[in-house]
Amino acid sequence: MMPDTALANLLGPKGWLTGPDTEQYCRDWLDRYGVEPLGVARPTSTEEVAAVVRLCHASGLSVVPQGGNTGLCGGAVAQRSDTVIVSLARMTAMDMPNPASTTIRVEAGVVLATLHAALEPHGLVFPMHLGAEGSARIGGLIGTNAGGSHAFRYGMMQDLVLGLEVVLPDGTVWDGLRAVQKDNAGYQLRKVFGGAEGTLGIVTRAVLKLYPAPRQRATALLALPDAAAAVTLATHLRAEAGEFLSGLEFFSDLGLAWILKHLDALTYPLETRGGVYALVELTSGSARVPLGEILNAALEWGMERGLVIDGALAMSEQQRAHVWRLREEQPEGQRLEAAQLKHDIAVPPP
Repeated sequence: MMPDTALANLLGPKGWLTGPDTEQYCRDWLDRYGVEPLGVARPTSTEEVAAVVRLCHASGLSVVPQGGNTGLCGGAVAQRSDTVIVSLARMTAMDMPNPASTTIRVEAGVVLATLHAALEPHGLVFPMHLGAEGSARIGGLIGTNAGGSHAFRYGMMQDLVLGLEVVLPDGTVWDGLRAVQKDNAGYQLRKVFGGAEGTLGIVTRAVLKLYPAPRQRATALLALPDAAAAVTLATHLRAEAGEFLSGLEFFSDLGLAWILKHLDALTYPLETRGGVYALVELTSGSARVPLGEILNAALEWGMERGLVIDGALAMSEQQRAHVWRLREEQPEGQRLEAAQLKHDIAVPPP
């Protein structure tokens, strides 16, 4: 039996797509990479993922796992026609969060924004936020070891995963769904799969680390003259705000210019432009911590030393959402400006 026929028999018409039905899975978000695959498998369970992988392994077919397909480097699309894309989009089950252990077990196809909404009634949060959270899926975030806008405080995606279930390249299922935070039981294999881009296996389920929802936030957008000022200000903020500093993001005036040019809904809320911008957010689980005073004092300190040209605190949730969009829509502004080659580089401060 031909492998495509076997996959069709295994998954049914909704689970095995070919030809024009694969169009939405074939190209990356920037429409730079990807060819039409042999087909797209859309399993609904770990058992089906394992069966697909075993069949492809036996047939010598390439396998590419795909989450929300929001990546910018072509890692979730086919590069050869003898490839099967395994979409996790139908695996969206979530357990109830466990308030005692502050964890939740989810399938890899859960959309990040859906997880946020599900946790809200329980007074818990999953502190991963990024511009693509309305389409990015948990499996893809793990595979790419996503950082997001609050990595400064909570770490990368790898740091927020306590346990994993993974289908290995031969179709074997590795069960590492541990749900304890103090875990010194041998090799931390979950960290090997985090950031492996699906090359070592397909993540099907994960146990995620949660946090109590903050009771208050203080957010500010600051205009700075240059990157050197940003480094100095960041050092001061870390010392003064300590554990309350949950978000610290920088972007350039060029990036700001592009999103203001192409996205009519966004406006610049300050009077003076800078060379770079800092988006600072403080959070606390206590209503007694004077977050606004701490942030205002840091802003004044920076202005006195010429590190801050202009700045303002968000006075409402609407204003907070708006200034965060100035950071999160940077990829969209770049996409609309011109063709790009993407990179993701981290360097230590001087």
